[in-house]
Amino acid sequence: MGTVYRAWDGPNYLTVARTGYQIPDGYALLGYVYVKSDYLVHLPGYPALIRLFSFLGYQHAMLFVSMLCSAGAAILFYRLCRDTWHLPQPLFLATVFLFFPPRWLYFRAPARRRPRTSSSRSRRSPSSRRTGSGGPRSWRRSRRSRGFPASSSRRLSA
Repeated sequence: MGTVYRAWDGPNYLTVARTGYQIPDGYALLGYVYVKSDYLVHLPGYPALIRLFSFLGYQHAMLFVSMLCSAGAAILFYRLCRDTWHLPQPLFLATVFLFFPPRWLYFRAPARRRPRTSSSRSRRSPSSRRTGSGGPRSWRRSRRSRGFPASSSRRLSA
């Protein structure tokens, strides 16, 4: 059970649930979190629910609250699909939502590079297109073409 709750911010949320942002000086996780104010980024709703169900034990309460909130989100999504969007199969979509939440798609989507214009492609040398960096000479050329001096050591005349 210890390996399950230690993932990501689990220990930090448990610390907030146990101490309520009043972190004692000799707390065990301060070797992991170097500044006590780092706990302030964890909003109080989730730790408050963990503390509410702490009669199960803090680690079990954390998993129970996560499952409870996931079920609540799926029910709300089902009602949204059924009542607002009037979709033909809201139960199927709510089930898919449980296993593949929107966060899953967001963090696993490939990063898309910003498209370059044709004029920026023509300025770069063929070697810089392959490697992504044309070296200092291509940097100087691109600075000159934009109206900057080739070297920052040149002085501007008044």
